[in-house]
Amino acid sequence: MAAPFNYQIFNNVTDRETFLNNIRNVASNNGWTIDKDDITNNQELYLHSTGNGNQNLYFSMKIIPLNSDFQYIRMCGNTGFDSSQSWDNQPGKWYETYYYHAYSNYYTIPDIGFPITRQYIIANSQLILVFLDIDISSFYGPDLNKTRLMLHLGIGAIDTYIGSSDTEGNYMFLYGDYRNNPEMNQIWSAILGTFNNGSYTSSGGLLYKGENKYNSDLGLSIRKIINLQSVRINDYSSDSDSYGIKGYHYNYAVQFNDWASRTSLIKPIVSIKHTTTEDVFFYPIGELPYYACKAYPYYKAGDIITQGTRKFMVFPILYYTNGDGVAIEVNV
Repeated sequence: MAAPFNYQIFNNVTDRETFLNNIRNVASNNGWTIDKDDITNNQELYLHSTGNGNQNLYFSMKIIPLNSDFQYIRMCGNTGFDSSQSWDNQPGKWYETYYYHAYSNYYTIPDIGFPITRQYIIANSQLILVFLDIDISSFYGPDLNKTRLMLHLGIGAIDTYIGSSDTEGNYMFLYGDYRNNPEMNQIWSAILGTFNNGSYTSSGGLLYKGENKYNSDLGLSIRKIINLQSVRINDYSSDSDSYGIKGYHYNYAVQFNDWASRTSLIKPIVSIKHTTTEDVFFYPIGELPYYACKAYPYYKAGDIITQGTRKFMVFPILYYTNGDGVAIEVNV
């Protein structure tokens, strides 16, 4: 299972190079190998880790400016590294999700606006999590009635039940953006789950099991987090029961306990679905290396809470004022 994470906080990150340099430095300090640092010239970073000792967690990323306000970070998972190939043509390339966007971008976090108020990087040899506290009021105004985003990305591996001998479990997630699509007009986060949205299928992470890098039978058994504008499209309900989540999910198990003044913590379980002519079975194959929890208004982004002798850093999902969040066990 995942060891507690180390963390660093970077204030007032003003440019793409600093953003990637921070990831490079923290990754290197936590056992990751930097395969290629092309940050200064092309804003590209290539890195890998052996994870629990038997995994091959190769990733490549690039930041691309859309205009003076917005940047895109694009990421690929890979099965190796080839110095002669571009960031998006590495061996065994796979990417986390595909969704419609007005600029035809995918495997992408859009709308990174500099300066970033705080860049949190939480890492060990298995996983790197990055949370971004961004004030969007200067370029979005009253969009979605929010002024602060908590964007996020993650690269690494899940905790598989096979244990340290497992060579699979590769995992990557980002948040998604439909706001430039007039038919969808929403933003969502897949950090806690997976969902099938009409003709769009999105994954909370890529998982290697057998020969399948990802298919519709892999899912995360936890509620998804979704935030919509006031206009609802296609008769979908705005609550978390909609969109046909694959696998089991618990909508009400994660609560804040007023009597104990603390949130419950629940590990999201990764399951694989097996269908026969008569039955459908869900087999748990592992867990995400962090917990689902309640966040705002009980906790602010970056707050550290104590459960027994263990320490957890809490982040709301997508919005600074979101009540749903994640808790990551950290070394303090």
